[in-house]
Amino acid sequence: MNHNSCYSLTNLANFIREADEGMLQPVEEGDYNGLVNVMAYLMNVKERQEITNEMFEPLKETIALLRFYDQDISEEVNVLLQVPYHSSRTNHESGLKKFSISCLCRLKSVDFK
Repeated sequence: MNHNSCYSLTNLANFIREADEGMLQPVEEGDYNGLVNVMAYLMNVKERQEITNEMFEPLKETIALLRFYDQDISEEVNVLLQVPYHSSRTNHESGLKKFSISCLCRLKSVDFK
């Protein structure tokens, strides 16, 4: 159980780190490739959001069970328990990035008219 919890949280932490880095890419007007790259990260965050939210409660229950039976919980798992806070920040950042990209897209659609 301890290994599974650690693996799930590490996997999520890696995803969050990649998504955060991807969404930090600047998207300038006319930068189609940059826009597509950032939109791919936004789509990945959206697709993973429900799965991520659903995994926290079972993980908390698993950690509580391990503690109840006096099982050692590695320092790594304790650090990884902060991942839910990072996940919510990533979801918030994706909303901000969507807004800034939508503004660029609206400007571009005005150019076409």
